[in-house]
Amino acid sequence: MPEYLPLVRIDSPEKLKQVFVDAITGHHWVWKASRVLHRDVSYGNIMFYREKSASGEQKVVGVLADWDFAEEQTDEPVKAEDKRMAYEAGPDSARHQEVQKRQKAKYRTGTGPFRSFELLCLSPPPAHLYRHDLESFFWVLAWFCAVFDPILHTVGFVPAWHQSHLKSVGLAKREFLEVDSEFDRVCSKTHPTYKPVINAWVENLRIRMSDVKNHSALEREYLARYFKYLDRKGPRNSEVRAQIINEAHEEVIRARTKLNNLVTYEYFMTTFDLELEPLE
Repeated sequence: MPEYLPLVRIDSPEKLKQVFVDAITGHHWVWKASRVLHRDVSYGNIMFYREKSASGEQKVVGVLADWDFAEEQTDEPVKAEDKRMAYEAGPDSARHQEVQKRQKAKYRTGTGPFRSFELLCLSPPPAHLYRHDLESFFWVLAWFCAVFDPILHTVGFVPAWHQSHLKSVGLAKREFLEVDSEFDRVCSKTHPTYKPVINAWVENLRIRMSDVKNHSALEREYLARYFKYLDRKGPRNSEVRAQIINEAHEEVIRARTKLNNLVTYEYFMTTFDLELEPLE
């Protein structure tokens, strides 16, 4: 049994990349094979071990540990979310399902500094999806590069991300995504060895996560409109009303599909293919 080592023992950006590629790939395989989500991707759960390759060269292998809070998601992401929009017994029923679907996510949605923006800021929180786990990998990478000292092999912390009030953590992370000066401030103490990681991988993913945040707001706007149409009084069998509701429903599905497609395994792998440019 190999010895699992914490990220703080890593000794180069190239090996850090390998650990993340391996951990994200393993997570993706589990998701594709069994529809199980980890739901607690964090700094302490991304680890690695060392092994010798066929050529005798030592390499690192990344792993995602601690699946204690993992859970199977039996539906495709869009279908799982679509269930909470079901319209069977009138508007009250639809709203009830909306709350019920989200209720479960309140119990365990990940570690605060690494939790996805939606799971931190929305109340009630949405169902935990595959893209939320992927977003947590981004937050671990950004946090680690910002606070890691590769000389002493220690990590610091980002105070605003370690508050006890989770919504405040979410607001701080929103600033990190939206405001360049806040991004620069958080990353100001990054060791020069890991500055290229910030400039390439973290910055590229940061832009994508900002897009996700904006599309999430748009999806909620469409969802609110959908429920507004459901709440309107009138004969349920009205063809005009049914058409309006169906169009609103399709608008939500399109927005939700776009949102889920913004955060993918393939996009993360493409990001890690970006070359690191040395600092001048």
